[in-house]
Amino acid sequence: MRLKYFIVVVLFAITGSLYAQTLQELVQHIKKVTETDKLNPGQYLEMTKRFGKYDMHPAVDYIPLPGKPDSLAARNVNSFVFGIIAHEALKLSRHEAQVFTSVITKDAAKNKNSYINEYFWKNRFLFLSLVYDINKNKGKFFSQRVKTPKDSYLRIDNVYKENKKYWKFSRQENAIFDCSIVSETLKKFSFTADDQSILQRMSDYNLYAAYKDSNRVVLVVTGVLDNTLGFIYSPEPPQKESFSPALHITYLEPAGENFYFYVSD
Repeated sequence: MRLKYFIVVVLFAITGSLYAQTLQELVQHIKKVTETDKLNPGQYLEMTKRFGKYDMHPAVDYIPLPGKPDSLAARNVNSFVFGIIAHEALKLSRHEAQVFTSVITKDAAKNKNSYINEYFWKNRFLFLSLVYDINKNKGKFFSQRVKTPKDSYLRIDNVYKENKKYWKFSRQENAIFDCSIVSETLKKFSFTADDQSILQRMSDYNLYAAYKDSNRVVLVVTGVLDNTLGFIYSPEPPQKESFSPALHITYLEPAGENFYFYVSD
C-alpha cells in the first residue's frame, strides 16, 4: 500500500467538490479525536480499519479531483487519510507508516495454509452455523471490537454500542460515508438476543466483521485500513471483481464447504 503524501495538498485545495469537502471535514475530525484521546497508531488503525468505527471507505467508486473526476479510487481513501493522520497527528515517518500498512499482505503470504487448514477446518461447522444465522437476521452488517476502552465497540448496520450506550452517526441523506463528525445517542434501544448471539460468536471465533452480499456472506478475520483477509461463503464460486468497491480482492482460494479464503487490498 503506497502512502502518497502529495495527495494531501490536492485534497485540501479542493473547494468545488462536495465529496472532497466532506472528506476534509472528516479528516480534521478524526485528527482531533486522535490527538485529544492520545491514540497510539494501533488504536487509530483499530478505529479506522475497513468496516471500523471511522472507516472512510466511500459508497461511491471515486472521489472527484480537479480535472480528473475519477482520480481517487474508493479503495485508496483510507490509505490517503492514514497518510495525513500518521504525519500530522501520530508524528510517524513515512517508513514507520508503511510498516503498519503492509502487515496484511505479509500475514496472508506467510500464514495462508494455517488460516485454511487449521483455523477454518477446525471451525467450519461453527462458521456454517454463523452464516445461517446471519442470513436469517435483519441486519446486513456486523462488527465487533473488544480490546481496550478506546477502541472497543459493537456494531450492527449503522448502530453502535459503546460503553453500554447505543448511538449512531448523524448523516445527511445520500451521504457517501458511513461516519460523520456528529453522532446521536439512541434511547430505549438495544440489540436483540439473536443480534447479541451473532456478535458474541464472532468474538469467540476471532472474526471482527461480517456482512451479507447478495447470497454470499463475508467473514473478516483481520485487517488494516482497507486491507482485509478472511473467508467468503458463496454457493457459487465468487468472482473477484463482483465485490468492488466493498472489497478489492487480490487472492481467492477454495477452502471447502462453499467457503473461500480471500485477501483484499
